[in-house]
Amino acid sequence: MSPSTKQPKRAGRRPKASDGSTPNNLTREAVIAHALHLAQEENPDAITIARLASDLGVSTGLIHYFVGSRDAMLAQVLNESRRSFVLGLTPPKGKWREDLERLLTQTHESKLAWKGITAYLAEHNRHRLFHDVESGERDYGLGYFDYFARIMKMGGFTGDQAAMAYHLSMLFLESVAISHLRRRMPANHRDYLLDHMSQFDTTEYEGAAYMMGSFASVSTEATVSTGLKLLLDTFESWLKPSK
Repeated sequence: MSPSTKQPKRAGRRPKASDGSTPNNLTREAVIAHALHLAQEENPDAITIARLASDLGVSTGLIHYFVGSRDAMLAQVLNESRRSFVLGLTPPKGKWREDLERLLTQTHESKLAWKGITAYLAEHNRHRLFHDVESGERDYGLGYFDYFARIMKMGGFTGDQAAMAYHLSMLFLESVAISHLRRRMPANHRDYLLDHMSQFDTTEYEGAAYMMGSFASVSTEATVSTGLKLLLDTFESWLKPSK
């Protein structure tokens, strides 16, 4: 994915590289692209101006010249990480359950692909919904939120229902993604769980013995499939007239 081609004008004289030369081939897009590459695997907390300068062989002043502050750089990276996802979304077809299931499934896949950013957003409040973008640039975090809300509006949900559906969906997907990335799924530790359980008298822990075999087989795929169905079934029940 390539960053936006728009390159705003920068104030001041262009700084020299770390070796005293003035590189003509480095651009703002190249700096953001490198930061994006790092953020796919690494938590953006580890992506500093000094790190980018070292990786690209230029001075920190040149990085600041292109991206401004570190906060501004992170905001741009987070926004760009959602750019191709949001731009690739097809217009809702008007069947809310199909539209929403497709969106949430794609969101899950995106969270697993952007490991570093998923970890960052799980630990920080800022940029979870909005991104601080420059004038004239689109906020793709808000674009995602808008797309979700349009699905719910077209489906006949109230604003309150749509808001709660969004919140519950994001909590679920974030929890699953973090559990997957940190290998917390029971299936990741199946042998350990079964071996540990075998040390105990099943009559003493009858309930645990009854469930452990199934629990130790719970995978990310099964969790996503079952969890999304439960969420969608619940949302659908909100549309039914109360008796």
